[in-house]
Amino acid sequence: MRTRLIGRLLALLGLYALFLAAIGNRFAGKGADGYTTGLIELLVVTVVFLGISAFVATRRPREPLE
Repeated sequence: MRTRLIGRLLALLGLYALFLAAIGNRFAGKGADGYTTGLIELLVVTVVFLGISAFVATRRPREPLE
């Protein structure tokens, strides 16, 4: 069961990396003008992914069908 949990957390980490790349790409295009907006986006994405990770890690596994 730990393998499935680790797999889910690694998948979330991959999605987080994609969101960071998108935020960084937008930030690179705006220069210093979008600094505050980029930090707010980074904060929101980080808090959301930490919440999702905590939910995935603490959720009780489902009972087997058989």
